[in-house]
Amino acid sequence: MSGIQADFTGAFAKTMALKNIPKATQYQLTKFGTDSVIALKRRAGQMQKGFRKTGMLADSVGITPVEKTGDYYKLTIGTGLGTTKGNRLAEKYASIQNWGGTIHVKKGFLRKGKHWSTWIKKMVFQTKDGKWHMADKVTIPPSYWFSGTMENREKFLHTTYLNDRIIWETAQKMSGGIHG
Repeated sequence: MSGIQADFTGAFAKTMALKNIPKATQYQLTKFGTDSVIALKRRAGQMQKGFRKTGMLADSVGITPVEKTGDYYKLTIGTGLGTTKGNRLAEKYASIQNWGGTIHVKKGFLRKGKHWSTWIKKMVFQTKDGKWHMADKVTIPPSYWFSGTMENREKFLHTTYLNDRIIWETAQKMSGGIHG
């Protein structure tokens, strides 16, 4: 009687790697999101002009966890998702900084002197040169800090994060090793 021996170790490893493809895709998408948030925060930091550097724009950037619905994955990268989550002012500020626009005065303020007070309906702001100004409206030019950065990042999505080779290698690592 003769016996035949077969080693299925490689086949089992490949099967495990195949099972990890959804997890690997989710991992790579999260990595893309995290790297994108870092790039956006860096770009937002460069936007800080003048004397008022609150960091609110950079703090507003964040991601949501990757969601899987059927065969599709959803990753949200945006403002209002970072440490300022739920801060509508941060979201509006991010939008006007990206697309530009005109800000109009909504509320005034009470200016008091030693023997007088007056209601002023003007915006008060400081420019880079340190001077203070008052205006009824201010027009902010677009900077495309968010949309421009994400447009550049999206070029790398399928070449660096989600191409078949990278997903396969990530799935193999998740299954305990790399097997031909």
